[in-house]
Amino acid sequence: MPADQGPPPYDDLALIAACDVAGFDETRFRVEGRLRWVHCARTSRYTLLMVHSRRGAEAMEAMGVLPSFAGTAALGGYLRVQLGPGR
Repeated sequence: MPADQGPPPYDDLALIAACDVAGFDETRFRVEGRLRWVHCARTSRYTLLMVHSRRGAEAMEAMGVLPSFAGTAALGGYLRVQLGPGR
């Protein structure tokens, strides 16, 4: 999937979003000499990876998991955040 094209077109997003606990992280790398970010949403059973030109909340929202995730998020650096409606 090309970078920055929105959430992947499959139902695994709902499987991750429905979990009580999920991990979210990002790491940088280069694609054709340009800085990009690999974003990860993961549980004990599922992993979703997405390449995006930006880091942070904007890219995580574009991945499509966070908008409907209401559980506990383990973020990079072991920070845990309780997410819910109106976060």
